Amino acid sequence: MDLLNQNKDKGYAIVQAYAAVKFADACLRGLRGDAGVVECAFVASEVFFWKPFFVRIFTLAILTFQ
Repeated sequence: MDLLNQNKDKGYAIVQAYAAVKFADACLRGLRGDAGVVECAFVASEVFFWKPFFVRIFTLAILTFQ
């Protein structure tokens, strides 16, 4: 059983690493000035007490986001 739990944790770590790399790449492309860099992110929200975060789609650009 211990081996199964270790494999599950590694899979989760790989997913987290992939998401971090993808977001970092999008941020760097936005800073470079590439147009149309669109990504999703979890954003903190106080609108609904049962939903502290929600997904927001945004466009990255130099020193701004929309």
